[in-house]
Amino acid sequence: MKKTKLILPILFVFLFASTSQALVQFRGHYGLSKPSGANSIEPDLGTFGADVIVSLPLFPIVFGLRYEKMNGDDSLGGGLTYESDLTRISGLVGYRLIDTLLYVGALGTLGLVHDGESMVTGQANADIDMDFSASVAVEAGVKLNDFILGGELGYLMGEDSGRSPDFDYGGVYGKIHLGYEF
Repeated sequence: MKKTKLILPILFVFLFASTSQALVQFRGHYGLSKPSGANSIEPDLGTFGADVIVSLPLFPIVFGLRYEKMNGDDSLGGGLTYESDLTRISGLVGYRLIDTLLYVGALGTLGLVHDGESMVTGQANADIDMDFSASVAVEAGVKLNDFILGGELGYLMGEDSGRSPDFDYGGVYGKIHLGYEF
């Protein structure tokens, strides 16, 4: 019984009273995405971009915007190559289990704007027609004074219906974050 009385307040502090010191975070990120969907002929995509995250003190939920640029090319065999260039802007929301000198939490994004084109050798370029994209991820990192160094591992869902068959961008991705908070 004594252990329960001790564990419940500690659990409450970690879940509902995480202490964030900064209101706004700016993060740059670079990573790789490995599409693995059913109709995926996509190459591994190099991704880079930026996040603007609002983190209210003593409140474990964060929200913001994410800008991503995804590029890749691959050989399809028979002298054909495939290139993809996608820009994605998404809303971002997350829950931080820990938000002190270390941060650990879950993130989700929902694509708001999708733009880009895909190119296959010998065919006309096609605009990427992605109606929906979303991602779920876990993130962790360390805050060094006002600087942020961390990483993210997640899964991206999205399909380009601009070509036949549809190209599936869904797959696992990883990112490294470097940022500043104030």
